[in-house]
Amino acid sequence: MYNDLGLVIDFIIKHYDCMCSEWIDKCNNTQMVNLKKKTIKSVFENIDINDYIFTYSNFVVSYSVNIDTDSLELQKSKIHTRTKARNSIEGKLKLYNSPEHHNGNIPINKCMNDLLGFRIIIDDEFSFLDIKDFVESNYSNLSGYKLKCIDSSKNGYFAIHIYFSKEGSNYFFPWELQVWKKSDEVNNISSHKKYKQDYTNWEQQTREE
Repeated sequence: MYNDLGLVIDFIIKHYDCMCSEWIDKCNNTQMVNLKKKTIKSVFENIDINDYIFTYSNFVVSYSVNIDTDSLELQKSKIHTRTKARNSIEGKLKLYNSPEHHNGNIPINKCMNDLLGFRIIIDDEFSFLDIKDFVESNYSNLSGYKLKCIDSSKNGYFAIHIYFSKEGSNYFFPWELQVWKKSDEVNNISSHKKYKQDYTNWEQQTREE
């Protein structure tokens, strides 16, 4: 189990690093937006910020085409990927611009933390603490990157989410890795359809036994 998870985490870090470098080259540094200093509210008030968000998301989509998860030799798990569709991004921005979310006075990067998502479905049983301890033991001192584990189980959905971000930099949106148990797969898919319609269109970039 941990070998597969480690392979996937290393794979994501490698591609995240590459995408960030390519985004810097594309923007020539001067055009980059600090995603912590800009709020969700600013996306609706400033057309330039709005355009920037969707230019960035389109860049992520273009980059994701070259991510080959079939190259991963996983033994006890399978992996899927998906990019967030434009209508899903728009819906999430509107949600976080509502009174329930401080009227959009939230940093953009706190909301848009899953433009590119990965999902690993593992045959073995494990707990949140098992995954958290593995990540902290192996990646807490990772130079330049920060991995954060969240127990995202609720409303019949059972999963651990790991978020990847650049340490000390607010110019890149985080990526997400969902960690599922095989025993929860059917139930989680049903829960996604009910509670998270925007997450259901996962591309079939899959590696199975």
